[in-house]
Amino acid sequence: MPTVYSEVWGDYFGSWAWGAPGPPPQKVARQLKDQAIIGLLPTLLAIGGVLALLAASVRRTALRARPAQLIVALLPVAGIAGFLYFTVGYPTPDGDVLKATYMLTTAPAWALAFGWAFNALTRDSLIRAGILVFLGGCALVDLGFLLFGTFLTGFF
Repeated sequence: MPTVYSEVWGDYFGSWAWGAPGPPPQKVARQLKDQAIIGLLPTLLAIGGVLALLAASVRRTALRARPAQLIVALLPVAGIAGFLYFTVGYPTPDGDVLKATYMLTTAPAWALAFGWAFNALTRDSLIRAGILVFLGGCALVDLGFLLFGTFLTGFF
């Protein structure tokens, strides 16, 4: 799981950030560590949102009124289960079974779960503003990596 997490929020295998093999330079290692820390809040919001959405979806009233909500709540769970099954069932010598396409179909459900958690946590405008500023700051800090290989890379 640590490999999966660090590959989601960074470049665990060094394909993009430093052109592995070999350890990353100190500047790149710091950036990858920062990315892992920056990803904690969005990851916790998404996982908490999936759990909250799942709990809300299995209530009897929700099942009658919005049965499709349960499908949306189960999509990330099914995606993780399939990903873990593939990872265990088809290991590779280098350990690189992390392919974004396996989880791509679950991205809309993860986004909805993130929004569900964000909405639940930010009923107070001060908390909402704080989380928005934090997430916006995280996005700005990470622009250098997001724009890697473009003409804008040197600006960040």
